[in-house]
Amino acid sequence: MAPVKLYAGILSGVKSTIVPLSPSALPTIINFRLLPFKQAIHLPIVVSRATIIENLSGNVVLKNVGFGQIKIGILHTDLFSWNGNKSILNIKGRFFIGGFIQFGVGCSIIVDENSELYIGDNAGIGANTKIICRNRIVIGDNFRTAWDVQIFDTNFHYIKNIEDGSVSRREKEVVIGNNNWFGNRCTVGPCDNFHSDLQHPNQTSVCCRMFCKPH
Repeated sequence: MAPVKLYAGILSGVKSTIVPLSPSALPTIINFRLLPFKQAIHLPIVVSRATIIENLSGNVVLKNVGFGQIKIGILHTDLFSWNGNKSILNIKGRFFIGGFIQFGVGCSIIVDENSELYIGDNAGIGANTKIICRNRIVIGDNFRTAWDVQIFDTNFHYIKNIEDGSVSRREKEVVIGNNNWFGNRCTVGPCDNFHSDLQHPNQTSVCCRMFCKPH
């Protein structure tokens, strides 16, 4: 069997199980499973050894391709190290990337089946941040977060109005404009659009447009 075909066969098995791999194999597995071959050979996605693969049945769409333009769990600080902070990748849907992105240690990136996550160019996402996409999340260019930020497009539960019997939507699109910064422990839930050039204080629950004020 030709080496390329054998290699492709090995990679095709990495779909929906947690994969116990040698740390040095992780970037190769992730790139060749999520990207077309001609892009994957450049290894644009680089991950730390403290990365858990839960699912790679989706795909990543890149605007440009360059070595190491997406770094996951590489940056660590005095406050957060690789010890005890595992990054999690669970990509069942489509993850669109507009340029360079850096995720701190312990981040979780979860994109459900039939969901779409967009992140623009020049993004810096702090340690232990969780992005859970079950519908559609769009994040513009020059996005920054501190640590422990949560960005969800779902409430995880349905809520029933006991007066009229109506049931609210569980998922709703989240759109964050360019040049947004979120302080530590901010939470973004299903909400209206966030305009560009905004700063959000620490430990803020950002769930509707009234909280979004230009700096």
